[in-house]
Amino acid sequence: MAVSAGSFSTGGTPSATVSAPARSGVALGDLLLIWVTSQAASMTFSVTAGSTGWTAVTAATGLNSSAQLLYKNAASADVTLSGSSGSYTVTASVSHSLGGIIADAP
Repeated sequence: MAVSAGSFSTGGTPSATVSAPARSGVALGDLLLIWVTSQAASMTFSVTAGSTGWTAVTAATGLNSSAQLLYKNAASADVTLSGSSGSYTVTASVSHSLGGIIADAP
């Protein structure tokens, strides 16, 4: 099976949260990845709704930029979210424009 990926953003509008749509076809045990970025330094990110159990890699920050990878293996809540066209809420430590990629790797 191929990796399924999609993008999400706040459309340039400052916000502390952004909705990352669940990929369709998620199965138990799939590797789920969320890569989130912003044009502001010293930010961190977390998944605060949709499902639990996300691990955050240490955020990379620099001059006017932050990025962080969040990952987990899909559980039953993720399969349900996928089947209902649900989404995950990604929360930032600071309100700013946000964007990223969500991927499902079977």
